[in-house]
Amino acid sequence: MSTAKRLMREINAAKNDKEANIELYFKDPNNMTQLTGSFYGPEDTPYHKGKFIVDITIPSDYPFKPPQMKFHNKVYHPNISSVTGAICLDILKNKWSPVLTLKSTLISLQALLCEPIPDDPQDAEVATHYLKDIDSFNRTAKLWTEIYANPENLQKNGDLIDDGESSEEESYEHDESSDEITKKSKTASDGSSVNTSKYRSKTKSKPKFRTLRDVSEADLYGISEEVMDVFIAKKFETWDIVPMLRRHGIKNIEDILNGVEEMITEKLEEEYRND
Repeated sequence: MSTAKRLMREINAAKNDKEANIELYFKDPNNMTQLTGSFYGPEDTPYHKGKFIVDITIPSDYPFKPPQMKFHNKVYHPNISSVTGAICLDILKNKWSPVLTLKSTLISLQALLCEPIPDDPQDAEVATHYLKDIDSFNRTAKLWTEIYANPENLQKNGDLIDDGESSEEESYEHDESSDEITKKSKTASDGSSVNTSKYRSKTKSKPKFRTLRDVSEADLYGISEEVMDVFIAKKFETWDIVPMLRRHGIKNIEDILNGVEEMITEKLEEEYRND
């Protein structure tokens, strides 16, 4: 069977399996090497209610070689890179078999969200967080799911509709003369120009989902406010504190006991001197 026929059969099998609730389709009908898969986060996990998008590249010798898969939206998980979406899973490497399919592999990724393997991590920082404080890890993973995997804030390709970085809310006003939507420019607080659309003078309602605007960088990486306050009181800046604490795996106040606070303080002071 040709690769093209096998892929079409796999796509149809996923479409017909309503119980699995797996989506699988070509990104471009004229390119059979690039697909998108998606599934929902399992219940009783911090990924529940999230929709996870997976970019799939098919090698020329598929199914004898495994597909390349990575998460398109950000996931906080020991076996998934929080930066690139790369996945550490044996069936995508040396345990692949031609009897496996794209659908069964996506189901395995869904199962991986249920049962992380921190001893064989893709992201060491996240794995350390998981092993040191599972409750804090779960809160952070749930926050990432709310921000990066909320179905209401996802385009079909996995990009965020609202990335939380724009400084103005969009609004719409009708142009009576041209009967078209017109765009107007506003100036953000940082001096940059922001395009805003107006239509019938109605302002879009605030999104019901959380975005990056709603959380601090410390919250995004599970660093407690109590820890941040210790170093803010020493007159260090948040954008210097968070990367330093992340590098040393510090999340909670207990992590800076036994001389660790002094060590972090010295390193921050050294960075300031070097700057």
